[in-house]
Amino acid sequence: MHEELNKIESFLKGDSAVNRQLSSKAWLNIYGLNTNKIDRSSVLQNIGFPVRGGKLKLMKISDSKEYHHSLGKYIKSCYGDNLFVRMTNDRTGDVYNVIAKKGYIKQLKMKIMQAVDLYRNRLTWLTSGSRSIFGVIQERSAVFLLDIKTQSLEIFSNFVNSLGYLISEQVANMMMVNMIRCQDEPYFFSEELVSVDTSTLKNLLEWINKLERLSPFSSNCTTDCILRIGQFKKSFESVYLITEGESTMTSPQLLENIVKNMKHPLHIVSYCCEDMKTIDYLHNLCTYTGGRFHAYCINTHIPLYSPSCWDVEQFQQTIRVNKVECGGPPKGWGQHEDCVLIFEELEEARSLLQRIEEVLHDVDRIPDEVLKDSNSECSQPAPITSSCEFGWKREEYMSSKEWLSIYGLKAQHLDFYDLLVSVSFKHCDGVVNVLKPPLNVSNNDAMERECNKIYDDFGKSNHSEPNSNDSSQIWSSSAVRHNNITYC
Repeated sequence: MHEELNKIESFLKGDSAVNRQLSSKAWLNIYGLNTNKIDRSSVLQNIGFPVRGGKLKLMKISDSKEYHHSLGKYIKSCYGDNLFVRMTNDRTGDVYNVIAKKGYIKQLKMKIMQAVDLYRNRLTWLTSGSRSIFGVIQERSAVFLLDIKTQSLEIFSNFVNSLGYLISEQVANMMMVNMIRCQDEPYFFSEELVSVDTSTLKNLLEWINKLERLSPFSSNCTTDCILRIGQFKKSFESVYLITEGESTMTSPQLLENIVKNMKHPLHIVSYCCEDMKTIDYLHNLCTYTGGRFHAYCINTHIPLYSPSCWDVEQFQQTIRVNKVECGGPPKGWGQHEDCVLIFEELEEARSLLQRIEEVLHDVDRIPDEVLKDSNSECSQPAPITSSCEFGWKREEYMSSKEWLSIYGLKAQHLDFYDLLVSVSFKHCDGVVNVLKPPLNVSNNDAMERECNKIYDDFGKSNHSEPNSNDSSQIWSSSAVRHNNITYC
């Protein structure tokens, strides 16, 4: 009993973002990639501009993909093949030229890595404990119908233990609750819904441990309990029917007619039922009231080897073999929708993280001239997410190294070289060739595009001679740059 209460206290102190009792759809509306503007399309728009060729069609600015809102003009990249690092949107097939700074991309990478960790922790949370057996209890007030009529001592014992996890992990976060054991004379935990507090949780744990395996049952005891729920005076949000399935098939038509007239959503949990016809029936039954369905079955036994005590007389030690039971969806039944949605979001974040790492590997060869310092969207550091947005560490729990990686001078692009980059220009001696636009801008042929480059008739002299307003500075890459600073 003390162990169960300790589990309740430790669970309530858990990570609030990971442990929120929401459906995956509602949870992703808060913590998803799209909501936090780090999905593939948003990232590509923030770090570059699309590669477009050919004539511009006459259309509204908002409808034209060639119009770049950050730069405020139309863009057609006809001869930038070897000038930019390119990134492709795998869904739409659009290709983007990357012009963002390396520090900006690194901060995007850190943000996506934090999202990957969050989704991985959420998926682990969904597939562990009582969530894997009963699903996520999303309501704040509910009535639980326990329809377990098995004669197997092992299954009944596992069922009672699972209920203990449900109470300590999920019921502890609810406001109002009641439980009813379906039998000839319904066994109520309370005549009315009760408020959830420490004493209620303790009484619930004691109540489930007193359940008798060989209680008298009838074919219509489940329907009788559903009818009695309507007599409660206190309001509640939904009804959870936790059943092994055998009793529901004794009078399926009667149960179906009663469920159709229910005023509350009926959520059904199939516990250790392997009959696919029964599972299909239960799944269709909860759709009449707009409820959810969750199926759980013990389908794997893993051997666990442990040494026994040393036998002095036989002068040997034996090995004991214990079986560890692992459960999940029944064979032939798909994975739960909540887990699938989080897994898809996790895979999308992993794929995006891999593409960002590839861009970071190639971004060093981008000439400084193509990095748009005037474009605030591409030159400013990535927006820093608050500690509660993705559920990672709060500031008071960070080490100095972790804190500086987010709020330090380097992370904020406030070091010496970052401050001078907007007032510096590259030192260059001699004659340089200046590119002109291609003659045929509508030509999309890759081979002719390279030959279409033409130069000025005369090379442009670009001797950088410092004046009174300029100062020279050796850059971090050992290159010489001139600083043009005006004093006010």
